Amino acid sequence: MKKILPLVLLFFSSLVPTSAQINVIKGQILDEDNNPVSYANIGIANTQIGTASNEQGYFELIISQAPDSSELQVSAISHKTYKVRLSQISDHNNLIIKLEYHYVQMKEVEVNARDENAKNIVRKALNARSVNYTNKKYQLKGFYRELIRNDKEYVTLTEAAFTADDKGYHKRDEKSFRLDALRKSDDLREMDSLDIHYDTLVRHNDLMSMFNRDYIDAKGSQWSFFIFPYFNESMVENFDFLLDSMAYYDNHLVYCISFFYNHKTVELNSVKKVMEYSQMFIRTDDYALIEMTRSSAPKEVTKTDKDVKGNVSYTVDGRNYGKLSIKYKQYHGKWYPHLITSHSSMTGGDRQKASRIAYEQMRASGSTELDFTNTEYNGRKLDPDKNNYYKYRQLLITQVFDHRDKYQKIRRSELMQENKNVRNYHMPYNPRFWKDFNKTLMNSYLKAAQRQLQKNIPLEEQFKKNGQ
Repeated sequence: MKKILPLVLLFFSSLVPTSAQINVIKGQILDEDNNPVSYANIGIANTQIGTASNEQGYFELIISQAPDSSELQVSAISHKTYKVRLSQISDHNNLIIKLEYHYVQMKEVEVNARDENAKNIVRKALNARSVNYTNKKYQLKGFYRELIRNDKEYVTLTEAAFTADDKGYHKRDEKSFRLDALRKSDDLREMDSLDIHYDTLVRHNDLMSMFNRDYIDAKGSQWSFFIFPYFNESMVENFDFLLDSMAYYDNHLVYCISFFYNHKTVELNSVKKVMEYSQMFIRTDDYALIEMTRSSAPKEVTKTDKDVKGNVSYTVDGRNYGKLSIKYKQYHGKWYPHLITSHSSMTGGDRQKASRIAYEQMRASGSTELDFTNTEYNGRKLDPDKNNYYKYRQLLITQVFDHRDKYQKIRRSELMQENKNVRNYHMPYNPRFWKDFNKTLMNSYLKAAQRQLQKNIPLEEQFKKNGQ
């Protein structure tokens, strides 16, 4: 049977303690063959305290007021759930946990997938939205991290705590946001006038825009495109689906379904864009869609005609790229957004500038091919494969309050602006808040970014200075 990657389904939620003693558990999650288990769900059983392992299986979990009788629980797709009492953990700084494999038996697949095909499964999940996702008011509290890299050097780090109010799924009203805490590094980007133009051309709040990746919500959208595959009737009609495999997650069988736009390759203004590997995970018992990942790679255009604008593609690590992922978690029987990640190129940099200049030169000369050899801007020769910016974003929901919980709504005077980016806000840096805040999800980029960003000035000093 084909071995599948662990399901990136996380269970992370936390409280911000005041004066309580903070206990930290650090370690790594491995499989039976000593391979790291990425994005395993790690938490204290029957509580909202939790986090996830990073790409290398490492994790760090802050526990507040958890008694020694509590159990640490670790779950990952295709693995048996692991539990251990906190009192039995001898080394809290170097805990190694090995997860046993939990494969799906073929007879179980035959029984559960009988008379099912991928499109039918997706349609059932679509019809079950009103049962699995709430239409009533709720509030989310969360953590946002943004890293910007120029080729191989990280140039900015932004972290924020926030609150979001929503009137319910599938309603046209947008969420309301409040910024609760902020810290940011210096901005080490070396931008010329055209970079600044690109940076300010589209003004929006990156934190708020991350929720546009909540493809189940869709805010009443009737359409579904290969770029934004909203989970609606249009998606079922215009995408192809393939049931790749099935797996266990916390004793629930899960359908693992890949999806593609019907035509696989889409002609849009003569720019070919191809959906790469995109996948959704749907539980077999209630047809809840619990994860959706999309990866796309627009192919670079080197030829055009008089009616088509020039190539303005841009690359990540030498190629066009964009990857989005959203994971959901269950609370009081309903599923809510839990972890949203985005990795993409940024508008601007030498790729954008060289493409536009090469296009103008091509049109002036009557040629039909783009030539990057004579592209210059302000006396500097442009290299399309260098001086490009890439953005990594993570949005982690740490608490969920539904309509039965008592929570204080965001006041109108506290609302964040949709056209004002998080980095443009100013808020005093509160080191005590950040010390106690359970933001323990780590990624493989963070340590390298921290090391590079504080070559000259410690990050703590940058946070303090930029919070004044």
